[in-house]
Amino acid sequence: MVRRWIDALGGEARSLMETVAVLGGPLPIEQAASLLGTTPAALLSAIEEATAAGILDVTGRGLAFRYGLVGAVTATWIPPPVRDALLSQSAALTHLEPADARFTASAAAVHVAVTGGRLEEAESIRPASFRDKWLIGVDLGRWCPLGVGSFVTGVTANTAEGIIMEARLNTSENPVMSKLAKYVVSASKVVHDSALPAVTQELVALRVSQINGCAACIEWHTKDAAHAGETSVRLNLVAGWREATVFTEAERAALELAEQGTRIADAAGGVPDEVWVNAAKYYDEAQLGALVSHIALMNTWNRLNVITQQPATGDYQPGQWG
Repeated sequence: MVRRWIDALGGEARSLMETVAVLGGPLPIEQAASLLGTTPAALLSAIEEATAAGILDVTGRGLAFRYGLVGAVTATWIPPPVRDALLSQSAALTHLEPADARFTASAAAVHVAVTGGRLEEAESIRPASFRDKWLIGVDLGRWCPLGVGSFVTGVTANTAEGIIMEARLNTSENPVMSKLAKYVVSASKVVHDSALPAVTQELVALRVSQINGCAACIEWHTKDAAHAGETSVRLNLVAGWREATVFTEAERAALELAEQGTRIADAAGGVPDEVWVNAAKYYDEAQLGALVSHIALMNTWNRLNVITQQPATGDYQPGQWG
């Protein structure tokens, strides 16, 4: 289906998407234009075509796939010679030449291992710096649809632009987690389509994610809620909802149940009866079932993301995950 979706576009737009898929996003427009042998102005029509089709988005940091899975699928059909050529061109554009005396030890070691065909040895070497990470990625020719953390996982590096946190696992390519995610997404859709108010769903998702410290989920649900019409005042007060007067009694009951259900290990008796009874005043049995399921699912998503250190990149677009 993805192939048919992309094949319906013009040749320049397809080439653009393949370039973004190989290098990961966000990809600066100027760099994309140079790689395709054109200018940013001349590339605008292809960008407009890809964005109008809902495949690419223009972010503050460049071009990125609206849906990571589409980028991952696109990357699989790109011939290795084309992929290698794009990686080499990109390295040249950013003045990252093949291994020489300017390489630090980790990047040089990876280069030697790769050219010697010892890929397992190469993948076991950790980068000493963000620049090394990029060089190692060019050598290994690896790609990750998450953009940040595109080549070597499990690393946090300081750069001139700030801290780059990288995922420990590429969850979309992991054979177990990718399958698991499909089932969790299906379960989440049941809650999404339930009679539990959408506003309440977003408030609960945000509060649970705040408690668990899941930066990625906080970004996603804050943006989704704002896109759906939620006010910045209410979103900013979710963390301190008890002392805020902007939430309805029903919403406060849901937030209380969400907190108690998330911090279940902190109370030997589990969720207190009074918290459950209060929630039952405002929600019928079907809505309560949806609320409990939503709390459980959000804790699942949070733990999957926090344990594998999935970063909040700031590039999430409302509705990106469906």
